[in-house]
Amino acid sequence: MQQFTQDFIMRWHIESWIGLSIRGTEGNWEWVDGTNITLSYWEVGEPNHYKQDEDCVEVGNNNWADVSCNDLNLWICEKKASPTAPIEAGLSQQGWHRFGHSFYFFSVRKQNWKGSRNDCLQRNADLVVINSRREKEFTSSIGKHWIGLSDRETEGEWKWVDGSGLTFRNWGKDEPDGGDKIEECAEQHGRELPKIWNDAFCNRPNFWICEKAAGMEPLEGDLYPDDP
Repeated sequence: MQQFTQDFIMRWHIESWIGLSIRGTEGNWEWVDGTNITLSYWEVGEPNHYKQDEDCVEVGNNNWADVSCNDLNLWICEKKASPTAPIEAGLSQQGWHRFGHSFYFFSVRKQNWKGSRNDCLQRNADLVVINSRREKEFTSSIGKHWIGLSDRETEGEWKWVDGSGLTFRNWGKDEPDGGDKIEECAEQHGRELPKIWNDAFCNRPNFWICEKAAGMEPLEGDLYPDDP
């Protein structure tokens, strides 16, 4: 597993099976494709093979742990790249991640809402438009950040940067509250905070997420289809 793969799957902060287990000789950890470990991310004190019954591996708390293969767990599937592999590979190297119909870029610094949007536009993208529960879960993995939602044009009329209205809503309790009509941009909370939207002062520095179309429909069996 490469570092960017480890970082990507850890955005969900949930315990999940990965394709690593003991095969044959005790202590010989192999991936499901038969390859050996080249990079490892074991938690401190792992693998400990507790009671000689921990032959499978889960990822959680940013690292790996060996656990009983009979435990119930979530899991992560992986499949070979689609015919757009050269395009996706190039975007991946630039920090973009594919999810469903779009590519997403997660910022590592903070700017106000306008500066964040300008950064996205320079990347031939725009601030993220969230239209489903799955997309909300995916984009809330980095903590609080700007999304492409505001009522800057007309007070109380919230629109996405693509001009569309809200078909999916994720406002927190009593939000948007307007903040004396100076909170005109939307941020999404995540990680330790409830994964809800809040209207905020547009000049506040925040992380942000850019989104651009993937350029083709997901292949059959796509792991991340859109849903309400």
